[in-house]
Order: sequence, then structure tokens, then C-alpha cells
Amino acid sequence: MMKRYLFSIILGILSFTNYSYGQLEINFGGATGNANGTVDVDVTVVDGFTDIGGMQFTGVWDSLVMTYNSVVSTNPALTSFGPTDISGPEALALVEGQFTVSYGAPAIDGNLEDGDVIFTLRFNLVGDECETTSITILEDGPTESSWFDS
Repeated sequence: MMKRYLFSIILGILSFTNYSYGQLEINFGGATGNANGTVDVDVTVVDGFTDIGGMQFTGVWDSLVMTYNSVVSTNPALTSFGPTDISGPEALALVEGQFTVSYGAPAIDGNLEDGDVIFTLRFNLVGDECETTSITILEDGPTESSWFDS
């Protein structure tokens, strides 16, 4: 069976895409999977972050290649951050191919090191064999991109 490769769900210089807002820079990890299967994508911190008080942004991708499935995990170092802080396309004002993160806990310290996973999302692969897509931050999305420390 031919494998479907989702190369561009990645950040970095050659095969990665970086997103930096204020003091927090994140990566969407790469993933590959079989057609009609699922992939898990880690969202990681690039240069570490101290005293995370909150973050919000909208992520987008090609919904003809993959669809949102679920939140697999969140980082326990962010004690009040959980799956309910991440909404898929079922949320008001979102469409398939979008998710939002809206987290704020300014009284709680959250420290993450370089490379730590903030959260992991699962996607269903619905496109044709060998199709690719990228997850990017939507600048003018339903949730304005912002990051702040406590």
C-alpha cells in the first residue's frame, strides 16, 4: 500500500515552519501516515518559555487533505491548560480546516523548555495518496494571535 506523506505539517528552516509571537515561538511537528488513517501532530516550543500566562491563536490547514479529529494530550506543566482550551471546527465561527487555542491563567506559572510539547492534535487523512498540507497560524482568524507571561 502506498504511503501518504504529509511533509509540510512541519516547522523549521528547510522542512519546518516557525511561528513567533512576542516571546513564544512554536513548531508544528511533521507527520506521515497511510491514506484513510490518522496522524498525531506535536506543537512544540522552539526556545523555551518562562511563566506562560496565556496564549491564543487559530491554526489552519487544507481540509481536503486532513480533517480535525481530537486533542491527544496537553503539557501537564501548564496546570490549567487542557483539551477544553483547544477547539476544533465544531466551535462557533470555525470551519473544517481550523482549530483555535485560547488559554489564560495569569496567576499560574508555566515553564517549558526548548522542544517541549505544548499539545498534540490528531487528524484524519482524507485526501488522495501523497497529498501534503501545512498547518499555519491564521493572522486574521477568529482568535487573534497573542502570547503573554504571568
